[in-house]
Amino acid sequence: MAVRDYCCRPGSGSVKARRSHFWSQSHFSSIYSFTESEIEIKSETKRYRLRNKYIYLVYNIEKKIIFLIFVAITAIDTVRGAGCPTHWKRHGASCYLFVVDVPEDFIEAGSFCQRRQSKLVEIESADENNFLRTQITGTHPQEGYWIGLSDIVYEGDWVWTSSQSSAIYTDWSPNQPDNCQAHQDCAMFFAPEGFHWNDHYCTVKAAYICEMEDESFQGNVVG
Repeated sequence: MAVRDYCCRPGSGSVKARRSHFWSQSHFSSIYSFTESEIEIKSETKRYRLRNKYIYLVYNIEKKIIFLIFVAITAIDTVRGAGCPTHWKRHGASCYLFVVDVPEDFIEAGSFCQRRQSKLVEIESADENNFLRTQITGTHPQEGYWIGLSDIVYEGDWVWTSSQSSAIYTDWSPNQPDNCQAHQDCAMFFAPEGFHWNDHYCTVKAAYICEMEDESFQGNVVG
């Protein structure tokens, strides 16, 4: 019986040749080739997806930043509402800052306090005055500590410069105020007199005390 030789049949070529023909470049191109429009669509789709991922990433980052800013602002407000700022001392419904190292004249001292949303201290009672004297006793300021009291406008009419109200409580040293040489128009805790009040020249550089309201102070709650 004759054996058919498929590998050597005339015109057929070898199996390898036929496979080579099947996977020829033209056949491969016919299966896997893409038109320019299809390639452009695929590229645009990829860019669109990447752009969406980028937008989503930026959006999430912005949300986190906004959240952190909100938390920080809330924390700052909480701290402010919880009491006095750093370096300030509380007594009753007020916070006090004692400035010793950078002495100023009366006007500049008041400006310093105003820039910190406060005022040169206004003393309304013996209790407040005693608290302040306790804090400054033992310190060694230049001259003393300015308080927000002056008779610049009308001689002898001592007025608190911030509220423009007349002083009701006072703690003048003996024989004070004396308006020495007719130019002592500003009041201070005077160091040589045990930090009792004295009138002095407004241009003298001295320590000073700022006062601001303690917003967290509730007072005595009556039920």
